[in-house]
Amino acid sequence: MIRQEEWMDINFMRRQGMSISQIARETGHTRKTIRRHLRSRDIPHYKRQPRSSMLDPYKDILLSLFGSGVENGVVLYEKISDMGYKGGYDTVRKFLTPLRRESRRREATVRFETEPGEQSQVDWGHFHVFFEKTGQSRWMYLFALILGFSRYRAGCFLECQDMEHFLLGHQRAFYQVGGITDTILYDNIKSVVLLRKLNVESSRWNPRFLDFASHYGFIPRLCQPRRPQTKGKVENQIGFVRGNFFCGRSFFDVDDLNGQFISWLDKVNSRVHGTTRQIPKERLQIERDSLIPLDAAHRYRIYYFENRKVPKDCLVSWHGNRYSVPTHLVGKTVEVKQPIDDQTIKIYHLGEMVAIHRILPGKGQWSIDPAHFRGLTHKVWSPYNQISPEPATPRGPGGCHPIPQVAVRDLSVYEQLVE
Repeated sequence: MIRQEEWMDINFMRRQGMSISQIARETGHTRKTIRRHLRSRDIPHYKRQPRSSMLDPYKDILLSLFGSGVENGVVLYEKISDMGYKGGYDTVRKFLTPLRRESRRREATVRFETEPGEQSQVDWGHFHVFFEKTGQSRWMYLFALILGFSRYRAGCFLECQDMEHFLLGHQRAFYQVGGITDTILYDNIKSVVLLRKLNVESSRWNPRFLDFASHYGFIPRLCQPRRPQTKGKVENQIGFVRGNFFCGRSFFDVDDLNGQFISWLDKVNSRVHGTTRQIPKERLQIERDSLIPLDAAHRYRIYYFENRKVPKDCLVSWHGNRYSVPTHLVGKTVEVKQPIDDQTIKIYHLGEMVAIHRILPGKGQWSIDPAHFRGLTHKVWSPYNQISPEPATPRGPGGCHPIPQVAVRDLSVYEQLVE
């Protein structure tokens, strides 16, 4: 059984294009009830007269205050209580519920357009992807960037959402676009802001992210809390990828996933955009002159890093494996850095690189550079200490430092070396 006001709401929502299921969720009635009253053109009338309420003398006052912008239920309850209302707060809240619902329905959003090079928007999306190489599904994370003026899309799929991959996603998107906008709009995520305040100036930004933004010269901006439409351009992009890119596609591995995604983006950026009615690629040519240029020679270095104290066996622990450093560093603190786009780790002491190793697979292994132990005396030299020869010793990045060959040894070897 529904009241006349509800009957009017149901018909209004139907005229607005809402489905029966949506109306049922909105009103709390069953779909069968909604369907029956939509078929009937007669306004429902019931013989039973509504009971009088202590709120009746104050309803016009509530409507007037609500219409003037006072929508806080507690404030309205206190105001009519001062006028003599003796009822409870729940009665006031129930009276305000349909008013709030109607207010939200009528709320309009003004589309915000930006000038060339002024703003881009960034967001994460997560997708469960099946890879033929492993025969398993895993979560992949889409870093998505869209330029406000041209609507040019860029991005890539990454294996996690930590700070290092967050910065890597920026770099890849910047190079796809060929430049950077003056400002970039973000959600209130920990990679960007550690403590969000209503007053942005009082918010505590992530210092590493600010260093990254300063390096490339853009200004980060934050969305208003609980206002996803502030970042609507890129929010729509995530849904667009989910509903279009993944349809009818299969992927061998992560590289294949990103390769297909880049090709798909190129096609999408070559089509007429539904809002601007222009091709994003062509608008990007107009916008590119206003973008911050990229300097490939000064690329921001992204790496994992932690401080480690060198133990007596000169083997520094890193992600379940151990890597040697020169013996004179025993007891001192070194900094271990692993570039995100490289297969080596580099160990520094007082700003000077003292060791470089290939990253070992798995866990429980040791990477030993014999030069680090040169000068130490030992009683027994085990065959396990020998390093199997290779055709050539690969060189490190830039060819300035050879990457040492490695051997896996039993821990008893180090008891013989370090006494």
